[in-house]
Formats: sequence, structure tokens, C-alpha cells
Amino acid sequence: MWGEYPNGHTIDIFKVGSTTLTKIRSFTLPPAGGTVIGSPQTAHRISISDENRLRILDIQSLECLLDEPHPFLSHCFSLDGSRFAACYTTTIYVWEYDSGHYALLGKLQCYRLISRLQFSPTSSSILGCADGILRVWRLHELPTSSGTRRQYVGLSRSWTHIATAYQLEKTITITDLLAQNPPQFIDTNMQIEGMVITGNVLLVAGSGQLVAWLLTEDGLVDGVIGDRRVGRSDSIWAIMSQSDFDHLWRFRIKGQVGIIELPGNAPRVYDTETGEVLPTKEPQGVEREVTPFAWRHWGLHYLRFYNLHQRDTPPGDSWKTSEATLREGWVKDAEGKHRLWVPAEWRADWNLKDWRHDVTTQFSCLRDRLVLIKF
Repeated sequence: MWGEYPNGHTIDIFKVGSTTLTKIRSFTLPPAGGTVIGSPQTAHRISISDENRLRILDIQSLECLLDEPHPFLSHCFSLDGSRFAACYTTTIYVWEYDSGHYALLGKLQCYRLISRLQFSPTSSSILGCADGILRVWRLHELPTSSGTRRQYVGLSRSWTHIATAYQLEKTITITDLLAQNPPQFIDTNMQIEGMVITGNVLLVAGSGQLVAWLLTEDGLVDGVIGDRRVGRSDSIWAIMSQSDFDHLWRFRIKGQVGIIELPGNAPRVYDTETGEVLPTKEPQGVEREVTPFAWRHWGLHYLRFYNLHQRDTPPGDSWKTSEATLREGWVKDAEGKHRLWVPAEWRADWNLKDWRHDVTTQFSCLRDRLVLIKF
């Protein structure tokens, strides 16, 4: 039970009998508004959340088993008290009890506000509600530490290779989507803070610099023979930051011309097909400003980067997509057969212009989450 007193909040713990409640313990905490959730009786623990922090206490020793300085909105114990979950904005934190305290087991991203967390009876999954949609997360799929960082994604002009990298890591992986060929690795020698592919040019920003690599039409780094790792020596040019605002790298693009800008630096104008540096005079008609670090690169934007045009009328053997089919949840083929179920949390954010009717790989980023569908 939770009570309010002038000098703090008092927690009373009762034993529930068949017809009576028997108080077995009572203690007072400093003043702080919030919520208290108890674990099963065998664990003898409670979680306390207010606008400043989250704590777990052992109600027998009053020892603090977890102390987190964030206003977690929803929190819960597993049935045996061995695991604990709480959500902060759009991230679910999962802890596991070990050696006298709760240690972080991993994080789950939802990209929507989450509430009403509840463990499954076996503690193997978590149920939650996000914008009125029920979600289930399997805990054996908890990402590694790198998986909790932002992922940067670039799709090759041919739509056959995809480049991926994690924030603050130094390696880019280029994967063949159509064959079982080994991936190509690029050692950038810098902490990656942004990445995008424009035409045949891969742009990577980080550590106060921006480096460009030229890609082949297939999507691999040009001039690299065999399976050797790609390095900085294989890049075509680089720009060093001359200011303290290197997180503001941005570019504008239209057709085959791109312009890279950074406060304090002269603009870099380049050909997106060949990577050739062009005269610094800004050409007419260049538009589409993008900030690689904050912008979500939807499939539609990639079509613009490659100067590709979506067909108004799809071919007869294409996949049918429309607002109506997305509301229903199914994508159908030309014969009307149900071929792909679109998860409910994707439908509100999916842009139909992301769909290419004439390729076998569909690509999009939904709230910074990579969605790649291979037909």
C-alpha cells in the first residue's frame, strides 16, 4: 500500500489471508510522486518510479538493487522476480537479477511510446501496448550492444547490394542481396556518424571529416579486386571539417549533381555518377537538402538520389499496393492472391511511393528501422 505523509511516503506491506489482511512490514521513503509495483511474494522486491528516477528495493533489507536516473513510464517484474522491464520513451530496458543486483540484459526499440508492460509466464517474452497496438518482443532476440545504436543504411543503384554500418563504429558492410557471395568490408578509420549513397558515390561522415568511395553499378567499391578489405586508400576524395559543427554535414542533390555543405567549409560539388569533383560554382536547379545524421532515408528519397522514376501503371506481374490494401494488411499479386502481410505498426508510416513495381527487392526505413523485403 502507498500512503502520503508530510515527511515522505510510507509503504505498508500486507499478507493476504482468506478473509483478512495482516500488516507484516512498513517503511517510509523520501517525498516523491510516482508509482510502486511489487514483485511476487517469493522475491520480496518492489519497484518505485517517479519523475526523476527508478529504483528496486529489497523489502526485507531495504537494500537498493537498481537505481536508474530516468522517469520510466511503465515497469514490471517477471513472475519469479528474476527479470525486470521498464520503458523510457520508445525504448524498453530489460534487467536480470544476478549477484545481489539487477544488471542490464538488453534494450528493445519500438519507435513509439510504450505502456502496460507484462512478462509472459515463462519470462521469455514481453507484451506491451504502443499507440493502441499490442506488441510482443521475444527476449532471446535482444540485440547486442551494437544493435542498440543507430543503424545507417544505403542501397546500391542496382538494388542488389546494401551497405550497413552502426553509429560510432568504423566498419561498413556491403552485402549481396541476390547471391551468397561474401560481403565486402570497408575500414573507414573513423567513427561513423552518418552514411548515404548518392548515385554511385558512397558518402561517410565522422570524426570531423567526410569521405567518398566510388561504387560500381552493382554496388561494390570500384577498383577493388578479389575479397580484400577496402580501406581509406580506395576512397576518391575526402573533406576535413574546418569548424566545430561537423555534425551539421548536409548535401543537396538533383539529377547527377550533388553539393556537400558544412558551416565554415567551402561547398563541394560533385558528379553523383562518376564521383568527379566539379567547379564550386553552384549549378542551377540543385535542390533536396538532406541532413544524413537526422534524416530517415525512405525508399522514395533513394529513387530521387538515383534519378529513377516510379511507374504510374505497374506491370501486369507486379505486386499490388494501395492505401486500401495496406489498411487491410495484405499486399497481393496481380492475380489477387495474398502474398505479404504488412505488420500493423508499419502501415501508418509506409509510403506507397517507396514501392518499386519493377524490382525484386523493396526497401524502406520506418522510424529509423530498416525494412528490406526480397520477393
